Amino acid sequence: MEASKAAAQSSAIVATTVAVPFYSRCVEVFSENKALIPIVGAVAITAGFGLYQYYKKSKEHAERERIRLAAENGDPEQQFQMALLTSGEESVSWFERAAEQGHPKAQFNLARRLMSQNKPESDVKAVNLFKQAAESGHSTSQYHLGLMYANGRGITKDDYMACLWYRRAAEKGNKNAMYSMGVMAKDGRGMLADPEQAVYWFDRAAKEGVTKSMMMLGKMYDAGKGVPKDEQTAFAYYLEAANAGLSEAMTIVAIKYSKGQAVPEDIKKAVEWYLRAANANNNRAQFNLGCAYEHGRLGLPKDPQQAIYWYSQAAAQGHSYAKVNLTNLTKSLQR
Repeated sequence: MEASKAAAQSSAIVATTVAVPFYSRCVEVFSENKALIPIVGAVAITAGFGLYQYYKKSKEHAERERIRLAAENGDPEQQFQMALLTSGEESVSWFERAAEQGHPKAQFNLARRLMSQNKPESDVKAVNLFKQAAESGHSTSQYHLGLMYANGRGITKDDYMACLWYRRAAEKGNKNAMYSMGVMAKDGRGMLADPEQAVYWFDRAAKEGVTKSMMMLGKMYDAGKGVPKDEQTAFAYYLEAANAGLSEAMTIVAIKYSKGQAVPEDIKKAVEWYLRAANANNNRAQFNLGCAYEHGRLGLPKDPQQAIYWYSQAAAQGHSYAKVNLTNLTKSLQR
């Protein structure tokens, strides 16, 4: 180890004293004497650049060896860094060594790897690692522990405990936990239903860019839950979420335009939003387009083949009415 460290340091010194000055001087000389470039300039500059690259690699190697040495000497942060720098079993080994010393990020990463195995026994181990990291204040682990409780994965389902950990993570600024707290408060899971608190958490998450929270705020304003009913404000939130790429919000915007709700009726915009949502694999939008083409609605011509196409797309994603309409339309065309 000492020999490799010394070799790396020696390479870095040579590269620093030779490569960088040589490359810099080449650039300077041949910039002033451009006529020389066709003869030897390109070769010299290429050689200098090669030495400079060698210097960079030597420096990177020396830094990696420094991290490895500290990791092997038991530094948990450097063990975590080695886990990020390596792959496969070696990476897992470093995560395990750091996790054993209570490194929360290592515990979190190891838990996520265990979850990816999709085995009950691995999920139990993942929960234990999330707990350790969560109890040390790691907000992402607190959020994931909440998810494990909410879904009953690796542990008995417990909405109260899910809510507890979501709240801790949300209060630390975890935006996904803020959204989850909004859902729990809205639905009365793990706590008494509290529309005003739901709006509070949805609003905080929306300000952090969580598109689902933007849409949920739209629904709260539409229904007048936790806030005064306001269809224009609701539409503004739906539109914000739709522009951010949420297909469900795109579909709602399309419906609003098609019915003239909160905005003037605009069939052209309705079709545009339906198409955007359908192409983003929203089965409700796909189903509605199928209906429009089957019956000639939304300013679209009757087109059985287009109807079949969109019904098929929606049916493939489990839309039950689309399956029924697809079967009936196909049969009617065969008569």
